[in-house]
Amino acid sequence: MGTDDSKGLLSKIVAKVRQKAAVMGASALVAYLLIDIVVYAFALTAAREAFLRSTGKEPWADIRGFLLVVGGIWAGNNATRPLRLAGAAALSPVIGKAMQFVEGLLPVRIRKATLPGGATFATPIAAGVLLAAWGILVLSLLGAYLIFLK
Repeated sequence: MGTDDSKGLLSKIVAKVRQKAAVMGASALVAYLLIDIVVYAFALTAAREAFLRSTGKEPWADIRGFLLVVGGIWAGNNATRPLRLAGAAALSPVIGKAMQFVEGLLPVRIRKATLPGGATFATPIAAGVLLAAWGILVLSLLGAYLIFLK
């Protein structure tokens, strides 16, 4: 049961990502994910702080509190989706140039290798590098807040 369901779920996720990438373009999809990293990181930190200050407990120590925090983040995330899509569209040209720069650093054989669907092998590598670097930056800023500014 678990193996077939997980493959089915994984296939659905991959299909959804491919569909969004085809509509938005790779740079817009990466821009959207970069914005999502910031939104989720700050929303989770703010929700945790609010819950901790109001109850004196960590939200993940209380299942009802955890569900309340996650539900609030989910609702807020759905409410801000149009703004995040607009931001992704605005950032897409800049992210496209950054992806081209990272792709240019890769060996020629990787840049020329194509994946099913026509994308080059370098595109997901460039996207992964940008997303990882951005994630590390955002987590570092949040870590600095939690450690030094409290």
